[in-house]
This record gives sequence, structure tokens and C-alpha cells, in this order.
Amino acid sequence: KSIRAAANLADRIVLNVGVAPERIKWALEIVDEGLAESGRTRADVRLGCSVRLYVNDDRGVAAEGLRARVTAAAHMASFPGTDLSSQPEILRRVTTKLRSSYDYRLHPRRTAFAGPADENRNTQLVDAEFADWFGLGGPPAYIAERLSELAAAGFSYFTFTASGSAVNEIGR
Repeated sequence: KSIRAAANLADRIVLNVGVAPERIKWALEIVDEGLAESGRTRADVRLGCSVRLYVNDDRGVAAEGLRARVTAAAHMASFPGTDLSSQPEILRRVTTKLRSSYDYRLHPRRTAFAGPADENRNTQLVDAEFADWFGLGGPPAYIAERLSELAAAGFSYFTFTASGSAVNEIGR
């Protein structure tokens, strides 16, 4: 609902749905439907993508590092009122746990100490496979390739979360 509303009203939209190609496709279809409803096109808005990022030459290490970075964003897809049954299985597997077990006292923006991945109970609700699917981690060349694919999909800017509290924007 919020993606469609943004497409109907906003001049700038930042999608926070992860970077898995099927999720990006799903969200952009909603954007396009909302734009069409309001008689607009993608040329009328700037599209951005929120990216949870972990740079490491080892994709496995990067996936583990991403666990702490994707948890807070993924829990937004678990809010009451969200139809979890319509989500892809990999997302539903995590949002089902997050809906009932997410501890807001450990949310990165609510406390100075959200705890390292191995100590934060919220992070334990997310596995490395999901983190790699939702976030973007690996060697610089891999990250550049994936960001190029996102740019080709229509994104004109990205916001990067490298930790729970550090967000930087890079435009093209």
C-alpha cells in the first residue's frame, strides 16, 4: 500500500524491499501501477533503492556480516496487517519469526548498542542465506555489477547501510 501511495503522490521514492531481483521486479511493478493510476510515468519520479551492504572478498563472510544489517529492514515486512502468505518463501520464513520475536529494545535506531550479530537476539532470527538474498555482500566487483543491474532497472540513486547507524547516499 505504501509503495502504491508513494507512486501516486511522491516525486522521490526509496524502495526498501531488499535487492533480490524478484523483489525489485515486484516493487517496480507496484510503482508502475501506482504511477499509471495517477497519470504519471517513471520520468516523473526519482527512484532510489535502500541497500544493506557488506564488502568482503569472501561471499560467505559477507553473508554472515549482512545478517545484522538486514534484520531491522526485514522486520518491516513482518508488521501486523501484512499478508505474509503472499511473500516469497525465503522472506516469509524470516518474517514469520520476526513478527513474533523481534525485540525493539535491540533495534539499532532505538539504542546505541544493538549488539554484535552473535549477541543480538534479533540477528539470530535471520540466517546467512536470507541475508545474502535481501542484502548485497561480496567483493567490490560483484557489488558494482549488482548495482549496475539495479541502475539499469531504473534506480537513479541508492542509500547504503553499512551498519545499523551509518547511511550514505550516492547518486549517479
